[in-house]
Amino acid sequence: MISADEKNCTGCRACEASCPKGCISIKENNNGFLLPEVDTEKCISCNICSKICPVEHTERNVPLKVYAAYSKAAALKSTSGGVFSVLAKQVLDNNGIVYGTAFSEHLEAETIRIDSIKELVRLQGSKYVQGNTRDTYKQVSADLKTGLRVLYSGTPCQIAGLKKYLRSTDTSQLITAEIICHGVTSPQMFKDYIDWYEKHNKCRIKDYSFRAKSKENGRDFCFLVTDTKGNARFSSEFKDPYNKAYMSSEWFREVCYSCPFAAEQRVGDITLGDFWNADALPKGFGKNRRVSVVIINSEYGDALFNDVKSLLIFTPSSWEAAKAGNSNLFRPTSRSVKKQNYAEHRNNPHFFDELSGLKGSIPKYAFNQLPMDLRRSIKKTGAALKHIVKG
Repeated sequence: MISADEKNCTGCRACEASCPKGCISIKENNNGFLLPEVDTEKCISCNICSKICPVEHTERNVPLKVYAAYSKAAALKSTSGGVFSVLAKQVLDNNGIVYGTAFSEHLEAETIRIDSIKELVRLQGSKYVQGNTRDTYKQVSADLKTGLRVLYSGTPCQIAGLKKYLRSTDTSQLITAEIICHGVTSPQMFKDYIDWYEKHNKCRIKDYSFRAKSKENGRDFCFLVTDTKGNARFSSEFKDPYNKAYMSSEWFREVCYSCPFAAEQRVGDITLGDFWNADALPKGFGKNRRVSVVIINSEYGDALFNDVKSLLIFTPSSWEAAKAGNSNLFRPTSRSVKKQNYAEHRNNPHFFDELSGLKGSIPKYAFNQLPMDLRRSIKKTGAALKHIVKG
């Protein structure tokens, strides 16, 4: 029988989708994370749920190629180099289907299915909260059986869950794109934050962006809130309580701290993330732009990337360069000695006020939001000053 323990369950929902008797339901635990619950009266002890669980025995790929890349026409909406949007557009333009994480009208992060370019904007932008895959594994299976080409994006554990669920399905038309994941906070925590924000600012939120960019300020890692009246509010990454909570790594799902997918062998056909290692790039590459790291892990991923090369500015890179700014490519996020359980705070009406008042320091992220050339200059200046002081 499947484990209903936050330490061993990623919440991918593959077990629920695979149960032949429909005796597994998904419930929220006290921390606000989704976990399976088995109806023991209906269970026939077939053990399929345990065999399907991606935490155990998931096939991995050894990375084949690494690139730094960004779209030639990256829209402001994309929070990294815009590579995912280019890949998705290629699939959609050829009558394929794309799955990715979007916000519902109630600002709940969930995996959705799209079949047109006009819907792609919903999948753009980072979501720093655990997404709900809902019934999309079954939808993917149905799409593949009708011969459709499918691009499915998500966290590595979601990709692993999908692949285990599709164990008996022809997946030759499936391409998976995994993001480099640091860990996830609970949907309930984010929901409570939204409620707090609306009360605190006396507004109703219509749209929320975790990593907003604007032509005016050029900043990244700002939160942009748009209310129902069309008013836009930027929230500082140093003051926003939810951002502080996420960046502290103290509120993640317990399994994130021992994540089996934060490893050099990858689950997805393509791995996407931010390319933080400015020193590893050619001079001038990505000037005043966000740059994505693109890791090709399979022939399927390589074929799709080759199809879109004409739409990208890219340069070959290395695994070592990619790892330098993305520790979750080779190890899970460390479990903080200050690890918190949201269950102990969710009924505190002043919780987010208290988080707002804490002194926050996110130096790495503040530095990384700067343009590539400026980061290089700062590093060189720092090295020169250090040499002068020593001399």
